Amino acid sequence: LTLTLTLTLTLTLTSGCLASAIDVATTVAIVADGGWPGVSVSLGVTYLAGCAAAEEVRLVPTVLRRGGSMAYAECKVRLS
Repeated sequence: LTLTLTLTLTLTLTSGCLASAIDVATTVAIVADGGWPGVSVSLGVTYLAGCAAAEEVRLVPTVLRRGGSMAYAECKVRLS
């Protein structure tokens, strides 16, 4: 399952805020795929570029695998 969430910024986006948005986006994707929300066991983020104010940020979370108690997801972040 893949969802697309779009954020339009009025201020710059900090790395911690982006990591939180990725965490929420992947949880939404897992729930939409029939899973249950839970806590993140591991969250790794690699930042390749920054984003400026008034820039559109698109989060594309994808559920890779879902089992009985664990789910694996990834999230691609695209600047428009």
